[in-house]
Amino acid sequence: MLDARIDLTVGGFRLDVELTAAAGEVVAVLGPNGAGKTTLLRALAGLVEGGRLTLDGVVLDRLPPEKRPIGVVFQDYLLFPHLSVRDNVAFGATRHAADQWLARVGLADRGGARPAELSGGQAQRVALARALATDPTLLLLDEPLAALDVRTRSEIRRDLRHHLSDFPGVTLLVTHDPVDAFALADRIVVLEGGRVTQSGPPADVAARPRSDYVAELVGTNLVRGVAHQGVVSTSGGTLVAATTVEGPVLAVVPPGAVALHRTHPEGSPRNVWEGRIAALDRLVDRVHVRVEGPIPLVAAVVPAAVEDLALRVDDSIWVAVKATEIEVYPV
Repeated sequence: MLDARIDLTVGGFRLDVELTAAAGEVVAVLGPNGAGKTTLLRALAGLVEGGRLTLDGVVLDRLPPEKRPIGVVFQDYLLFPHLSVRDNVAFGATRHAADQWLARVGLADRGGARPAELSGGQAQRVALARALATDPTLLLLDEPLAALDVRTRSEIRRDLRHHLSDFPGVTLLVTHDPVDAFALADRIVVLEGGRVTQSGPPADVAARPRSDYVAELVGTNLVRGVAHQGVVSTSGGTLVAATTVEGPVLAVVPPGAVALHRTHPEGSPRNVWEGRIAALDRLVDRVHVRVEGPIPLVAAVVPAAVEDLALRVDDSIWVAVKATEIEVYPV
């Protein structure tokens, strides 16, 4: 069990975080650059001072880093270039444990190699084996896949998920990549400006983002307002939603639910307004159309729709959203 209360200031930046995790749980700390993710990891590892840390009821605050039952995989792996792969893994453990872990990560035949002779994926496996060979209670992973190319990253992500499923301790994964977080974690903690802004299972975080950063991260629209009798009043306009929630709310509008029209749509849609196209962002099989207006939204359309509607930046466009497509939840 991890119970941490980190409160420290570095160069005018304050990190104020409470974090708990159960044995066997993988927690991903997700956030933008400068949110304090790496500072949090360094504080838990004992590389910077500030706050309280308890593991399985044992207070570790005053223990130096080398005395803490913590394994760390750094972003650039930090393998000792002058040591063999086996000796790197055996650093802090035994050669027998090193050989066992090299076999488990599929590198039994590379024990005599030097780090410079390894691929990026192999170096990541060695760094993970070195961290786990000491039988830690807490495993800290600092952007462990960031240095890998796309193909290797997918392969190592699968391997990492397998190894973490067998790890009995607590795993803390620090990342800015939502794919890594959602693929590997049991719970996501969102860190912004040195504080936790959201925490929960990946599905809940994706379905109910509580900040603009998270909404953009998971590819949806987030609208703040006050709901009364099914109408959400915002600073720019109103949204009619199929909801009974009252009071301050967040409304989630999936980009795929935002319909675009060259003229005022026929029928009687309840959420219609005119806006201006601010940007067209082409993805693999979709185009995200950012529309400014009373309620700024992003619409997701197929490339053919861009051509059919002749969508161009600065064009006027009508926006329509069905009330039943809007999810509303209290703040």
